[in-house]
Amino acid sequence: MADKKTTPEPSGLEPGPPAYNSDESDGSTRHREVYAYTEDRKIGITGAVFLILNKMIGTGIFSTPSGVFAATGSVGISLMLWVIGGILTMCGISVFLEFGLAIPRSGGEKNYLERVYRHPKYLATCVLASQMILLGFSSGNSLAFGRYVLFASGSESPDGWAARGIAVACATFATFLHAVAPKWGLRLINVLGVFKVVILLFIVFSGFAALAGHRRVPDPDNFSNAFRIEEGDGYGNGGAYGYATALLRVVYSYKGWENANYVVGELKDPKRTLSIAAPLAVVGVTILYVLANIAYFAAIPKGQLATSEALVAGVYFRNMFGDNAGTRVLPVFVCISNLGNVLAVSFAHARLNQEFAKEGLLPFSRFWASNRPFNAPAAALFLHWIVTVIVLVAPPAGPPTISSSICTPTPAPGSSRLSAPASSTCSGPRGRTGRRRGTRTCPFRSCISWPMRSCASCPLSRRRARRIRMDTRTMFSLSWVSAFCCSVPFGGCAGPRFGRPSGGTRLWRKGSTTSKATKLSGTRRLAREDMSDQ
Repeated sequence: MADKKTTPEPSGLEPGPPAYNSDESDGSTRHREVYAYTEDRKIGITGAVFLILNKMIGTGIFSTPSGVFAATGSVGISLMLWVIGGILTMCGISVFLEFGLAIPRSGGEKNYLERVYRHPKYLATCVLASQMILLGFSSGNSLAFGRYVLFASGSESPDGWAARGIAVACATFATFLHAVAPKWGLRLINVLGVFKVVILLFIVFSGFAALAGHRRVPDPDNFSNAFRIEEGDGYGNGGAYGYATALLRVVYSYKGWENANYVVGELKDPKRTLSIAAPLAVVGVTILYVLANIAYFAAIPKGQLATSEALVAGVYFRNMFGDNAGTRVLPVFVCISNLGNVLAVSFAHARLNQEFAKEGLLPFSRFWASNRPFNAPAAALFLHWIVTVIVLVAPPAGPPTISSSICTPTPAPGSSRLSAPASSTCSGPRGRTGRRRGTRTCPFRSCISWPMRSCASCPLSRRRARRIRMDTRTMFSLSWVSAFCCSVPFGGCAGPRFGRPSGGTRLWRKGSTTSKATKLSGTRRLAREDMSDQ
């Protein structure tokens, strides 16, 4: 007898014809959308590297070194913190690679937390959704783009509604490009990624020239007795709070290393691409960050560096190349860097929002999960755009620190979110071989990150001069905690009742006595089967 040929059922990662599902409760027929992408739309190793680079390299390396040195008061310790930040990032990459290679599906830590934290059902998904949708906006880099555009044009007041208007235009451009022409969006991300690397290499090599004595200012002599802790005007004597805050700033500058995990379903040969691109990008960024900080210390005196705040790179260019370079050339570089970050964030976070909609956790889930009409998550991109614009426009006119703090929330929630999978793998379930799944770097990252956030959450009383900024950032942290508390009952009971998964399966029916409100969707069930086979 001839073997019977069976046609595999199309999934969210394999191309196939449209499928239809008939609901027995009302007899209606609904279209089940198939999420498939042609090979020319998929991302290779180079594209994945630049997708990570564009999110990691934003405004952090051009502004954060000032705050790190001001908190520590030591050149050597500041450089050590940047190295530690790279090591922590590599620890996070090792954990996400383990999960990403076992669950090669888009969604990132959504799939990983669902696999580990199974009870109460939907709790981990709802908590993650509350943070990623409400706080996963692109407002910070969009606003920085608007400010630097005005600064480069010679505007005397680069803050205010003009900067916000340009920021809205930047976010709109990124959303429209990814929704209408996704291929060109990826190409632009690659081009801007190359440009960012060139900018940092230019800073690094000019730093070598500064070490050789080629600068427009006297030798700052920052490397003699580099590990000495000094106290000066605006820097030093930070204590435990200062060191924890400095390390949080460094970790925040490395943020974005998990970007490729959100779009694993759109990678060519996902396991090979992810295992090569993620470590390559993180190691490259770590080397560039450390060398860029050495360049800053080679050309900027300590007092000037501590008070420069967001204009560290501008002061560096002025000390190296004169006033015109610091006031005209650098803002253009930073603008391009910010645009690349906005493009990378909107591309990845839209895919994550779409995964939440596929689970039926959002109102009108079928709309937010749709890939029509350009085979791109236009609706999910629109959701990301809505939150970004609200955060840009909602804050009242006032001091620049208020809008900056609102558009750039504290990194503690994001650090907690990324540390949760690392904590889980330390005591995760055993596979079929009896070996406990987990990497040896998990305890290091977890033991460092939790005390670090505890120290940073207890500011010293002498920091009252920064009360407005600190209270604003704390407000966003508390808002995330409130969303967490609201998600506890929401995740266990009411989560799936909001809508239907895009696959067409209704998770809850009126009058049903079964536990269909907690029934697993296809994506989650397949992910757990993959992990159980390990």
